[in-house]
Amino acid sequence: MYEIIEKGFLSSYRIASRIKESVYEEILKFNINEHFYPSNYVAGILCEESSSRTRFSTESAILKLGGKVIHFSSLEETSIKKGETLEESARLWSHYFDLLAVRSKKEYLPFILNRYSTIPVINLGDGANEHPTQALATLVHVFSRFGKIAGINICLWGDFLKSRTMHSVAIAFATLGANVFIYPIPMEASIVYTVKQIRRRVFDSNIRIINSINEMPKEINVFY
Repeated sequence: MYEIIEKGFLSSYRIASRIKESVYEEILKFNINEHFYPSNYVAGILCEESSSRTRFSTESAILKLGGKVIHFSSLEETSIKKGETLEESARLWSHYFDLLAVRSKKEYLPFILNRYSTIPVINLGDGANEHPTQALATLVHVFSRFGKIAGINICLWGDFLKSRTMHSVAIAFATLGANVFIYPIPMEASIVYTVKQIRRRVFDSNIRIINSINEMPKEINVFY
């Protein structure tokens, strides 16, 4: 699993396209008490948005795995405020942290930092783009219930345009062969464009927009 995130965990497509279902079995069997982790690694967490579940679950996981956390809530707290570039900051932080987790209001900020960083960068949500760590948690939960991802029917129901978590869930499940039905509320013209962009990422057409409950298949395995 480490090899998968070694170069950064930025998008659901990258993680879903590189792992096999056996990895989910490993995650479900994982027992923290049976593993040893070095206690000298440091994780930097940039969390620009208010957060309970994402921030606290990430920080507590790092601490339970023997690491230490340095938290900052804005780029304005760093030398970027004084004119330092993102490239310079990413290279500098790579000397202080062993990994960097980023939750940002700005789309693609984790991608930019990962480009210049020499440590893994984990995307905890970037603007309206993606939230891949949440999608991974959803994948593991669904796998624990059905024992597979390929072939299941999942319906994403809600404000799809603004929900980065739904974007990541759609990408991850479609990449692994699930049938994804998107029931957006409200329906907006730009949703069609957003879905087309997601389809291009997964190179797949098993993502479908529906406009009413009557268009759903008879069997829906997962409502999200």
